Amino acid sequence: MRRIIDRIREKVRSGHYVLTFHAIDEMTVEGFEDEDFEEAIMTGRIVRRQKDRLGRRKYTVGGVADDGRLLRAVCRFSDTGESLVVITVYQAT
Repeated sequence: MRRIIDRIREKVRSGHYVLTFHAIDEMTVEGFEDEDFEEAIMTGRIVRRQKDRLGRRKYTVGGVADDGRLLRAVCRFSDTGESLVVITVYQAT
């Protein structure tokens, strides 16, 4: 079985990801661009695994943005598994 981080990277690399409104808002507040998110996913690692209220697995990926800041992204696979849903993105301290 492929590693989860590899599946996450594949979805981002192929553009099969969706940013929620919350993720877009947080990225705007933090001053992150899509490229920052993508770079952090490609170079990062899973730092936390959880389940949401519906029992779906979600993953926090920590990596480095294009500008060198630490970025965290919380994401899960869509119910069909065809895309990655990005729940939020924020600057790690």
